[in-house]
Amino acid sequence: MMCAFPISRLTVRDGTQVAYERQGSGSTVVLVHGGFLDHRAWGGLQAILVAAGHTVVAPDRRGHGFSDPYGPRPEVADDAGDLAEIVAAVAEPGTTVRVIAHSSGAHSALAAAALTDSIGDLVLYEPPQRTDDPPINPETWTRLRNAYTAGDRKLLVELAFAEVVGKATGQPPPVPLPQPFWDAPFGRLLLANALSIPAELEASSRQDDSDDSLRQIHVPIWCLIGQNSPPYNRKLSDRLAALNPLAQVIELPDQDHLTPMTNPVIVADLLETLDRQIG
Repeated sequence: MMCAFPISRLTVRDGTQVAYERQGSGSTVVLVHGGFLDHRAWGGLQAILVAAGHTVVAPDRRGHGFSDPYGPRPEVADDAGDLAEIVAAVAEPGTTVRVIAHSSGAHSALAAAALTDSIGDLVLYEPPQRTDDPPINPETWTRLRNAYTAGDRKLLVELAFAEVVGKATGQPPPVPLPQPFWDAPFGRLLLANALSIPAELEASSRQDDSDDSLRQIHVPIWCLIGQNSPPYNRKLSDRLAALNPLAQVIELPDQDHLTPMTNPVIVADLLETLDRQIG
């Protein structure tokens, strides 16, 4: 795996080494990638934010990229604790950082905000709702574990998208996935991180996104939703805005779930607008 910038590693509370890439100078923004990806998913937005005068920190969550794997019982709380420690390590004394998180990475960001005072606000792009997800059936778990043991990365991705993500959103893709999918940057990142899939799904299955947990976030939360995404993708954001007066939902016209990767200028422009409103 090649990276344009040096990778730093932080040894966290349980001895796990968590990797992150750091670029630029100025106010700090931390980017948390979505499921089955790694920090490289943020390449376009990283470049824009660095050029705009920010320090940009992009971690690899456990089991992804250059970070150590999950332990024997994966938990979103592990990712949240790691993120809180990274934020504490990179925040300048007396300042807070903005955390931008995509998809399942938003669960880590929400939980981390309850662990540290160094997060100033959260920008969450389509966090998935877990409480009413259909449970992963035993046959799918068996196939996932067998594919993991065999090192079959394509099968792991196809099972995750067709049998888990697709069933939750109501939009399962046809499988096998075509070769152009694998050749695109998104497909290549999925293949690189495919061995993380069973552990990440196991961690997500235990995630607490109860009403009480969402009310306990005490920083501004901007929930971004692509207009072209399925209704499932906005369930948690709408619920969060109804429960927490600090949360607001912003819909992006003609955008979808992959906009942070495929159209980072749209996200960067919105961040600039938010900064003008805040400042």
